[in-house]
Amino acid sequence: MTQSTDRFAPVSGQPSGRLRLVSGYLLGSGILATALVALAILGMIFGRPPAAVSTRIVNLAIRTIIAAGWITAGLLLQRRSKTGAVIALIMFFIPISASLLFRQPMPRLTLIVAGIGAVLVLSVFNELTDWRVRED
Repeated sequence: MTQSTDRFAPVSGQPSGRLRLVSGYLLGSGILATALVALAILGMIFGRPPAAVSTRIVNLAIRTIIAAGWITAGLLLQRRSKTGAVIALIMFFIPISASLLFRQPMPRLTLIVAGIGAVLVLSVFNELTDWRVRED
């Protein structure tokens, strides 16, 4: 039996468990964030309008971009693309940048999530093979 340098689980031929965990974490987070954005939009449509509608719309737009980025990054990491890791890192730091840009207070939870997410993504970076999307 020859081991492939392209795979990290030689028996099953699959990427490592850690890479699958990080990919699943990003996909799950993206799906959950999408559901929360949809609920917030429904609340704005059918509920009482919030006092600062423009701020709420900007907040929802940022959260929508983050959710789409997490889903995209998760799918790209499944294909072991380094592009997915870069997208994930950018998405983790968008809330921090937005807080600084709009001079809003930065919740500690945001810093914790960004830090943990960055560490997780960087921990699998050496298992990623190419910048292009693979067609396996």
